[in-house]
Amino acid sequence: MGSGSTAIAGESWFDYLYIVANEDGSSGGHAAIRLDEFVYHFQNEDGLLVLERDRADDFLFDYALVENRTIHASRVEVSPQALSAIVDRFRTRHRAQEAQLATARGLTRDRLLLETLRDRGPLAGTRSAPALLAIPGLAYFDRRTPRPEARSPWVLELREALLRRFGPDVLARRRVELMEGLRALVEEDPGPSTIRPPSSAYDPPAFERSPSSRWLDLASGLAAIDVLEQASPLDPAFQHAPDEEIFTLSPVEIDALRRFAGTLRTQLLDLIDSRSPDWGQTFLVALARLGALQRSIETGRLVFLD
Repeated sequence: MGSGSTAIAGESWFDYLYIVANEDGSSGGHAAIRLDEFVYHFQNEDGLLVLERDRADDFLFDYALVENRTIHASRVEVSPQALSAIVDRFRTRHRAQEAQLATARGLTRDRLLLETLRDRGPLAGTRSAPALLAIPGLAYFDRRTPRPEARSPWVLELREALLRRFGPDVLARRRVELMEGLRALVEEDPGPSTIRPPSSAYDPPAFERSPSSRWLDLASGLAAIDVLEQASPLDPAFQHAPDEEIFTLSPVEIDALRRFAGTLRTQLLDLIDSRSPDWGQTFLVALARLGALQRSIETGRLVFLD
C-alpha cells in the first residue's frame, strides 16, 4: 500500500482505503483512511459506532491476509495545511473517544459496586469482587490457605525486609488505614452524578475519580497485604517456561537477572509506604514479576508470567 500520507516539497496526500466485502459478516464492505503509520476506521461495537485506530501493518495483516479481503487504495492529494488539519481532527476524535469510553466503563463499575454493596454487605467485595471489579495482578497468586512448607520463600524474605525497614506493625498499620478508607467510602453519600456528557464527539469528559476506582485502589492494597502475610506463592497456571534451548540462561544472564531482581525488590519496599492511591495494583504485578525472576534464576531458564 505504500506510504499512507506525506507532506514534502509542497506535495501532500493521504490514502482512502476500501475493503471489498466478503461472504461472512461484512457483506457491505468497509472503508478506512490511512494517515502516516495509522489507519482510522469506524466499527459497530454492540450498536455503538467506535473510531478504531490501528497500525497500518496490523490493519493490512488483519484484513488482507487473515480475512483474505481485497483492499483498494485511492490517493487523495491535499494541501499540507489540509493534511495537518485532517490528522489533528482524527487524533482529537480518537483521544476524546477513549476518555469517553473509559468514563462509561467507570460508571458501569460504579453501578456494579453499589449493587455488590447492597447485596453482600459493605466490605464483602474486598474478597469476592465481581468480574468487573476484579483486582489486577491478584490472579497470579495461589491464595488457597497454604501449608507452612508451601509458602513462598521469596515473599517471606520480602516481608521480613519490610518489617525490618518500617517496623513490625507496618502491615497491620496499613491494613487499618485501608479498612478505614473503605468504610469512609461506603458511608459517603455520593449524591447525584456530576459527570456531564461531553458537548461533542471531539470533547473529552471532565476528569473525575469514580467511587469504583477508589474502591479498587483500597481493595488492591488489602489484597497485597494478604499476599504478603500469607506468603502466597505464584499460581503455576499463570507461569510459562518454554522448553526451547534459546531460553536457557547463561551465568552472565543469570547475574543480570539477579541485579534486576534486586532493583525490583527495592522498588517493592518503597511501594508499601507509598501514598499513591493505586500502589496495591502496582505492588501485586511487580511482586508477580519478581516471582518469575526468582523462578528463572533458580531453574536457569526464562520463566514468564502468562
